[in-house]
Amino acid sequence: MFDTLHHELALFERALGILTLVREDNPIGIRRLSRESGHEHHETRAALRLLEDEGFIEATPDGAVPTNRAGTFLARLDDSLSEIAVRIEALSRHTPAESTDCERSASPELTRAKR
Repeated sequence: MFDTLHHELALFERALGILTLVREDNPIGIRRLSRESGHEHHETRAALRLLEDEGFIEATPDGAVPTNRAGTFLARLDDSLSEIAVRIEALSRHTPAESTDCERSASPELTRAKR
């Protein structure tokens, strides 16, 4: 069970890092993203596919560019991560966390694995 959680977190971290690079310097191609992110080409491609499927980036002939939806997601990211941290803290005490809007406020596209 924890292997899956760690895997999902790694996917989220990779996609978030790629999205950040796309927002900082766009349009940007996959080779440059791989080089700048330090991820393998296939890992970068998978992250780009996830981000595009969820509407955070668009592919152009010159490379990936962010969408308005990416800005909205990133603006809510700290709040979403804080809600998740509260739930994890409650788990560490073996008590259920008070129900939050975490499932609705966290981006569903980056909370499930897409390979």
